[in-house]
Amino acid sequence: MAVTNKGTSWEVKKSLWIILSFILFLNGIGIFYAGLKVKAKKWITYGIVYTAIGWITFPLVGSIGNNIRYVFIADMALGTYLISFFVSIIHSFLIRKEYLIRAEIIEDKRVEKIEIGTLRSNIMDEYGLREEIKVKSGSFKSEDNN
Repeated sequence: MAVTNKGTSWEVKKSLWIILSFILFLNGIGIFYAGLKVKAKKWITYGIVYTAIGWITFPLVGSIGNNIRYVFIADMALGTYLISFFVSIIHSFLIRKEYLIRAEIIEDKRVEKIEIGTLRSNIMDEYGLREEIKVKSGSFKSEDNN
């Protein structure tokens, strides 16, 4: 079922970032990417947090090794990483609908700007006004000096 007016194939292409959520150590990068694309600061932050948790906790598990005194810390680090890993996957699917709607709006705005720009250039060509006129603020002077 399509979320946007662009269709299912467009939505699938725009949702490929979700694959990153299933890759170890890159699980937050997908949400970070989605946040960058649609300018959602909260998703950028979540992506950084999920990635940081993985990059901090998982190496902790390997460095502790077989030292029996620190097994509890290793277990806690591994548990924290696994929880953040699965939460980031769920979070990716939860934000997908909003991401697609935001991406559609942003894309439509860009197309609209291009169409307006093209219309403007066509009219300028029609009237032979190809160079842009720049008006500086304060450059207008009153012609009535009475």
